[in-house]
Amino acid sequence: MALSNAERQRRWRQRRRQGEAKIAYRTPKDRRSRARRLRDAAGEIIRIREECRAWREALPESLESSSTAEMLDEALETLDGIDLEALEDLDLPRGYGRDG
Repeated sequence: MALSNAERQRRWRQRRRQGEAKIAYRTPKDRRSRARRLRDAAGEIIRIREECRAWREALPESLESSSTAEMLDEALETLDGIDLEALEDLDLPRGYGRDG
């Protein structure tokens, strides 16, 4: 059953008296362009790929045949198959007649 305006207001006042403050968080809007977001994402993936490669090379011999090594090899194989440098250089249309 829906509350009337008076009941809703009474409940709100009770919560305020009890000190229950409703906190509303606002997330900032991402104002980067699509092209900028794509370049940033590709750059981040490149950094992660290099970190995984360094991690794999730094594994001790005792972990060479472990599940961690297998997972790193699989991840590196997948990441190496993607041409991320081409994504960074990709030129997306700006839209609304601003392409030229």
